[in-house]
Amino acid sequence: MNRFLKRSLLLLLLLGLLAVPEHVTIAQDDAQAQLDATAAAMLELQSFHFALETTAGKTVFQDAVELRGVEGDVVRPSDFQAKVSVHVAILDLTLEVVGLDGTIWVKNPIGGGDSFIQLTGAGSEFDLPPMDLINPDALVQSALSFLENPALAGTEDLDGQTMTVITGTFDPSRLVSTGTPAIEGEGFTIAAASEPLDVKLWVDDQDRLTRIDFVGPLFSFEEGTGRIVRSITFSNFNGDITIQNPAAS
Repeated sequence: MNRFLKRSLLLLLLLGLLAVPEHVTIAQDDAQAQLDATAAAMLELQSFHFALETTAGKTVFQDAVELRGVEGDVVRPSDFQAKVSVHVAILDLTLEVVGLDGTIWVKNPIGGGDSFIQLTGAGSEFDLPPMDLINPDALVQSALSFLENPALAGTEDLDGQTMTVITGTFDPSRLVSTGTPAIEGEGFTIAAASEPLDVKLWVDDQDRLTRIDFVGPLFSFEEGTGRIVRSITFSNFNGDITIQNPAAS
């Protein structure tokens, strides 16, 4: 075999190894198209119900408070109401949190009756979990907008419906997260985790997101604490949701 033929065969071999198969490119395009459609469908919603659960590991912040779960409603553009289940020392508590026009209120869980405390301003005694978990709207929008390496992973049945499944990775640094609203300059900032995490999404036949799982830490204080998985489900899309203003009660 002459030298020219050897070089030609070597070049063809390298091109074959480096070339991306056409079916892979098409699959990636299909996954991105579905992701874009889901992001658009979710952005068009005026309201939805959500439930967040830590299905593996623990979310412990301030070295003392464990977040067990969150369930509530979001009314765009920024209002929400949520019941936040936490474990503190030997106590299991449910915090009722309301956000209206950028102001956060929480009902006193111990001997406070029906009274709410406004967390904007001086004198708050509460440190809430990261706000992106209490109101996951920004977290989900960021994941849909910045999901990397999206891939279609077939279909799965969820609550009796066939869902399209998308997988990918998400860089938590895309999400700017803050904790309790700043109180006279003494608020704290929660930093994003340093590594991307795996994400799995379930999408219905109207391109709406019905569930999303985050596998890995979202925040720096969770790094090194073991495997953690959070699942957020969505329902009651554009339902008739009314959030009462605590200031009027």
